[in-house]
Amino acid sequence: MPLPSYLEENRERIIQAPEQSIFLWNSSYERYRSNKYVDEICRRFPDRNLQRNAVIKLIQEDTYLGLVAVMIWGGINANRPRTKGGADTPFQLFLHHPMEKVLEAVNYAEYHLEKGDIETLFTAFSVGGKHKIPGVSVAYFTKIFYFIAEAMDQPYSIMPLILDKWTANAYCALLICQGGDVSKQFTINRSVPKSLSLPSGTDLAKLYRRYIEDMNAWATELQISPGKLESFIFGLPRNTGDATNPRNQLWEIISTHFGVPRKPDKKSEVRTPNKGRKITKQERTKRSSYEALTVYFNQAVADHITLSTDEIEAIIGRALPPWAFDHAATFWANSGQQYHSHKKAWLRNGYLVSQSRIDAKNKIGEVVFSKKSLKFNQQ
Repeated sequence: MPLPSYLEENRERIIQAPEQSIFLWNSSYERYRSNKYVDEICRRFPDRNLQRNAVIKLIQEDTYLGLVAVMIWGGINANRPRTKGGADTPFQLFLHHPMEKVLEAVNYAEYHLEKGDIETLFTAFSVGGKHKIPGVSVAYFTKIFYFIAEAMDQPYSIMPLILDKWTANAYCALLICQGGDVSKQFTINRSVPKSLSLPSGTDLAKLYRRYIEDMNAWATELQISPGKLESFIFGLPRNTGDATNPRNQLWEIISTHFGVPRKPDKKSEVRTPNKGRKITKQERTKRSSYEALTVYFNQAVADHITLSTDEIEAIIGRALPPWAFDHAATFWANSGQQYHSHKKAWLRNGYLVSQSRIDAKNKIGEVVFSKKSLKFNQQ
């Protein structure tokens, strides 16, 4: 397979790239040392410096201990509860899931990785899947796939890789470099800076399969491991300000392709008619929440938009209220906008909720919004 031009131009740089170095993990994980596995990791790594090779060795030694390390290495949310005053961070949800079920999921993953049945595996770990692990989103269960594959004595024919915000951006940019049509797979997320919206369900599973197939093929052409290529395109934190940072370079390819403005036009800023008036806490909360969701749908063009509850919370800048999960049928219903302002965000911009798949127990799920002009049955 021909290399995307970006990879060809950076061939030597990629080959010579040093091993990825992850910054020290957040000290919030120290709060979970009552869990013996977290305590063991904190004891072994007192400097909070946990790198890929160390995680792989932990999995080889003790699978579950290694998976806890995967979550910490990846920076899973350990200090922002999903419910007001709650103690249900994604990390805690993961730790509270029975160990035997986690290990059963790992066995399932190993079996399907051996078979190369990537789409079935991806679907099983997704929302509603039989091996869904609470608190563990796509960015984290693909980390599980990656690390358990790296820990095997013999590599799989196709090595799984991590799919998160940054590698999704990178993959989109590389497809653009090949002249591919990415419009059906990726759209610009106007509410989250330098981010793309991905498809959902089986379409996302197919995208993941294509992603790892392409990355494996490109890595073979470069004569490096797929993991080394993935760590290179993942890049460095954007605040490093490095013009050679792959994150910045690859996003530039995306922004040029989609026509994303480099900087906001200050002349087009919306000014409040009461300039100088102190904004109350209640107003500020309202403006930073469903108003942002309104803007999102106002700028949307796709016939169908699938947003996970995590993505919706990122857009509105706070956690969804408990009834979005406990009374999902009412919260996401298309009626009652005169009483519930959040529904105006999509209804006034030509969208209806066509499906909502919510796990009330684990406070997670996804919602599909479709244009009103399309015919569908709400589920």
